[in-house]
Amino acid sequence: GRDPAALDQRLAPLLDHRRPHLGVEPRALAARAGAAEGAESVKQRAGDAFHAAEDAASDAKDTIASTDLTARASKLADDVTAMVAARVDALSDAIKARLPKS
Repeated sequence: GRDPAALDQRLAPLLDHRRPHLGVEPRALAARAGAAEGAESVKQRAGDAFHAAEDAASDAKDTIASTDLTARASKLADDVTAMVAARVDALSDAIKARLPKS
């Protein structure tokens, strides 16, 4: 594990040398740095999640558009089938009308 006292000893000369006027304990600075790293990590993960959500929304939109296109194609096929069936029925009726009656 990490020993806070050892961290204090390693950071003290750097902090005392660079910023002697701050009077901030090395442990507090280390905690602040750790919090900043944690915040940056959370920010990065949130950005990644946002981009993943954008991608999922785009995929869903494409799927819906594809489904809509499939539904339209299916309706068109049904309409064409109904029209052809109506024409066949009309032709059949016309042929029957010309046949000799028995």
